[in-house]
Amino acid sequence: MRVIRRWASPVSRTVAGSSISYDAGGNTTALAGESFADDQANRHVSSQHGDWTRVLYGRDAADRRGG
Repeated sequence: MRVIRRWASPVSRTVAGSSISYDAGGNTTALAGESFADDQANRHVSSQHGDWTRVLYGRDAADRRGG
């Protein structure tokens, strides 16, 4: 059996816990004023900073993310 341990990233150590949100799958949905969205396969598909900048990601035939 393989055990995978996840440690807090440097970002999560400097951001208040109340400003980090996760969905039922464990994906980060909000972090310090940013919001994130994932598709049904748990792949990151968009990021948004407040009400301003939104970045949408597409995938190529090899399932690689592009911006």
